[in-house]
Amino acid sequence: MIASNRKPAIITAFFWFVFTATATFCAFVLPVHIWALINGYSLNTSKALTDIYFFTLVFCALFHSFYRIRTICLDLGAHKSRTRDLVLVILFVALIFVSW
Repeated sequence: MIASNRKPAIITAFFWFVFTATATFCAFVLPVHIWALINGYSLNTSKALTDIYFFTLVFCALFHSFYRIRTICLDLGAHKSRTRDLVLVILFVALIFVSW
């Protein structure tokens, strides 16, 4: 019984960690990126590094946003809705591919 109750807590803790990490990454990198663009700096790296940078930036912002939406739904009482989770995952993956 203890092992079955512990598994969801570990997964939840992992997602909260990723939520915090993506928020921290975006909070530090995005303002610097915007400041650099305003001042006329450009990203002079290879296309692969530029693609990885923008993919990471978009992934972090979208993950943070969608996990926040999921927790708001849970706080409002929509518990264990597989349909909601599936729709959020499909939308998340679709937006990642659109932004790529």
